Amino acid sequence: MIEDKLIELGIEIPTPPSPAGSYIPVVITGNLAFVSGQIPMKEGRVVFEGKVPEEQSVDTAREAAKICIINVLAQLKANLG
Repeated sequence: MIEDKLIELGIEIPTPPSPAGSYIPVVITGNLAFVSGQIPMKEGRVVFEGKVPEEQSVDTAREAAKICIINVLAQLKANLG
């Protein structure tokens, strides 16, 4: 199962963050799910801000992207089960 593999990798799917704007985080049409508006938010706050490489390093940007993808998975889990 996917969640078992994520746990094995040390990745926990959190409760998805609430939208930070006026949008619907997941739209399902047919057999497709579109996820939008995911930012590097953890525990209710934005973890990283700023441009790469001026304000954030490439490594920090990678970590921010990982957080965004985990939030995408959280949204999918909340909306699709």
